[in-house]
Amino acid sequence: MRFSRARIGAAVAALCLGGLVAPSAAHAADTYGRCNHVNDWYRPTLKKGPYNSSTAAAVKRVQCLIDVRAWYPQPLSKDGEFGARTDAAVRWVQDCDETTGGVDGIVGSNTWLDLYLPDPDCSL
Repeated sequence: MRFSRARIGAAVAALCLGGLVAPSAAHAADTYGRCNHVNDWYRPTLKKGPYNSSTAAAVKRVQCLIDVRAWYPQPLSKDGEFGARTDAAVRWVQDCDETTGGVDGIVGSNTWLDLYLPDPDCSL
């Protein structure tokens, strides 16, 4: 994972402003656009496959964060299904952001971090 000055600065600013410590609903809406499917802190490990209703909301959040924050070139439907398109998008984020742990299609703690603090060099 590349840690550019902009990325480190954004993380420090978020911590100082309370964005990563205790995000308010207004802050989350402003920062993450329409990505309010689940609480910011609900970050289960996700991978390709079927999900129950509680985990589907987290998949929707992943799909939305990829669209809103990760500059993925093809919009994803926010359907809560971790199918082939979502898997490809997650792998794209992991590759572009050089996610610690590599490109495996699994949304774990390192991939969640990259979704919330994407590498600005990945923008198109």
